[in-house]
Amino acid sequence: MAANRIAGPIFLIWFACLLGTTPAQGDVPVVGHVETLTGVAFGTTLDGAKTEKQLDDRVVREEQLETTARSSLVVRLIDDTLLTLGAETRLRVDNLVFDFDTQQGNALVELVAGAFHFVSGRLSKRDVRLETPLATIGIRGTEFALRLDEGGHLTIGVIEGTVEVTTKDGSSTLVAAASSIHIGQSSGISTQIAGVVLTGDPAVDRGIPMALARMAPPLWQLAPQNQPVGGAPRTDILPAGEDQRKGEEDWEED
Repeated sequence: MAANRIAGPIFLIWFACLLGTTPAQGDVPVVGHVETLTGVAFGTTLDGAKTEKQLDDRVVREEQLETTARSSLVVRLIDDTLLTLGAETRLRVDNLVFDFDTQQGNALVELVAGAFHFVSGRLSKRDVRLETPLATIGIRGTEFALRLDEGGHLTIGVIEGTVEVTTKDGSSTLVAAASSIHIGQSSGISTQIAGVVLTGDPAVDRGIPMALARMAPPLWQLAPQNQPVGGAPRTDILPAGEDQRKGEEDWEED
């Protein structure tokens, strides 16, 4: 009898693992997993439990991901969307519903602070929304980089596709590929910039010149300042107008 009583719970645990979930996660949907990790990063679930993330760890709905100084994290969501978090970034996937048969669903991601790079997956672009303290971003394209700095400034650089940025006063702006937008905290004023403004985080910025170089030459450009707004000038990025192929070679050598 005692053996039977023990065998029951063991079987339930084994069966739960077979289904790709654990009893503790059974009522919290898994939205993705850690694909790449450099340094130390943490995840805090709704119940307040904070754990250090490991490679291949699951990410659950409303779990706040947090990187530390000199760390980075790449999360692959269940629809194959890729989120690259730079150092000292806090981000949460508030909701993600995806039907593998119909390829339909919706997602809501919230950036609390820091920098990240977004590459869309199989989910319809118009069904993905990003919330920040300064604006809501409707994703109509496939790739962009974003930084929310400590001073409360939001900068978005669109690499491919289009995003719709709606500020808290309700005004909306479409930002196309190879252009950027900057929003100030105090004024809420949006300023469009020709070229892609970098975030200043190497993990987030690394693939941007290569992605632009694969596009038509007229789109291969970075913002003239070659720096995040308020940041120090970058010396490892070509300004707009210089040779396209040289930019590719420089980044391949790093």
